[in-house]
Amino acid sequence: MKKIDIVIPVYNALADVEQCILSVLANQDGFELRLILVNDASGVETTDFLHEMATKEPCIQLIESTINQGYSVSSNLGLEASTAPYVVLMNSDTIVSENWLNRLVHCAESSEDIGIVSPVTNAAIWQSVPYIPDKHTASTINFPSRKEIDDFAASVAKLSYAHYPELPYIHGYCQFIKREVLDAIGVVDAEHYPNGMGSELDFCFRAADAGFRSVVADDTFIYHGKAKSLDNETREESNWYSYLIETYGKERYDTAYTQIKSCGALNALREATSFHLFRKDLLSHSKRLNSNIAILVDAIQPNENIHSLLVACAVLWRKRDICVQLFIPEKRQEQVCRLYAEQVETHDLWLAYSESEQLLKHLCYFDVIVGTNPEVLSEAQSAYADTLTVLFANEESACEAMSDTLILSDTIEFAKALSSQTGRHVHLLEIAQIDCYTVSPLSKLLSFWYSERERLLHQKSEALLLLLKDALLYHRRDKLAATFSKGVPPQNDMIPYEKFMDASKKS
Repeated sequence: MKKIDIVIPVYNALADVEQCILSVLANQDGFELRLILVNDASGVETTDFLHEMATKEPCIQLIESTINQGYSVSSNLGLEASTAPYVVLMNSDTIVSENWLNRLVHCAESSEDIGIVSPVTNAAIWQSVPYIPDKHTASTINFPSRKEIDDFAASVAKLSYAHYPELPYIHGYCQFIKREVLDAIGVVDAEHYPNGMGSELDFCFRAADAGFRSVVADDTFIYHGKAKSLDNETREESNWYSYLIETYGKERYDTAYTQIKSCGALNALREATSFHLFRKDLLSHSKRLNSNIAILVDAIQPNENIHSLLVACAVLWRKRDICVQLFIPEKRQEQVCRLYAEQVETHDLWLAYSESEQLLKHLCYFDVIVGTNPEVLSEAQSAYADTLTVLFANEESACEAMSDTLILSDTIEFAKALSSQTGRHVHLLEIAQIDCYTVSPLSKLLSFWYSERERLLHQKSEALLLLLKDALLYHRRDKLAATFSKGVPPQNDMIPYEKFMDASKKS
């Protein structure tokens, strides 16, 4: 059984301390643990609790200071008392999750030169999931119960690819340290970083200079109660920052900060976890139609096809009757924001993805997948055979879909116009002739969908076609008429609203 020492400096904040200690005791993951609690002259209430826990739990070793000496000195007292091959130095406002130690150990042992490992959390600047902070928002997301922390940690483990990204430094709220690192570089520099601020940077830089890598266990989540990092303005005014720059140089610090900020693995994990929470919240608070539509946009151009998709999404989303999400490649995000900067109502519709594997993970939440790229749709169809796939075609993509290299046998195709025969059946959406027939409100259509849902499951193509058409025509008809004034004349296989309703009632 492997031995692990866990060092927790404590200074008051009894509620946080209690949750932290109890969570560690409840999640020992089969290791032989020793909790080294360092009481930095806390008040009576917290001190009494620590004495009680040390008496009840044989695995707890209590170290006490008669005067408050600060976080770094307390950390060193605990680190110097440790003897295990692995040591975890963590803040007292953390709550660990199920299997946290198993995952941290697995990460640490994945390479001999890994010396320091840190999990992801909810409040650790660029190591945060599902969000990162800016000047106007906090990086903290609160979890009401330990079960919710465990549930989210399980989601992180499932969504992560366990890349274990190497970073120049990692956040100090929880550091898993190999004994070899402490033997090589010693403990925290308490003289120059007495309150802990900047100590993790110095510690990781010294470890790197000694040949040890610092990595993030991106499949491991623990909760952090407070964001204790300084902003950039405060940082530059702090003594620790001045000493850090004097010691290592501003170029090294700036390069390290840029590398952490642009870490692809953590950005992808934030994307996945934020979408997971968003979708979970959306579905749990909704009684809407059980058909969630994902629309995949591969190439962004200010053309009719893309604009039509955007308008359809905006209407369906705003009505809150159908759950729609529009996915774009991350490299196109800036272009989309620029093209649709004035359409404020559409800003929440876009979700950027960094790689195709991440996109496919997102798509498990959806019943209908609409795409403009046959190749991407083919991948989605292969991954989720029970999901309806729909090709929003132009002439080029419809012809491409005929390629022998693509399997789109169960995919429905629809478009606004095709100028030549493609050899495939394509449903046509009429945009230009807006006044050629009366379109009922979207709510009426949805009411019909609800009442006839079971039967309409056998008519998915017509139903989806009608939904998108109605959404398009219902939204700002005057602007659409002007935008698409050069549209196509009516087509023979057009399905007017009333005709479809009549046919559905008779069938």
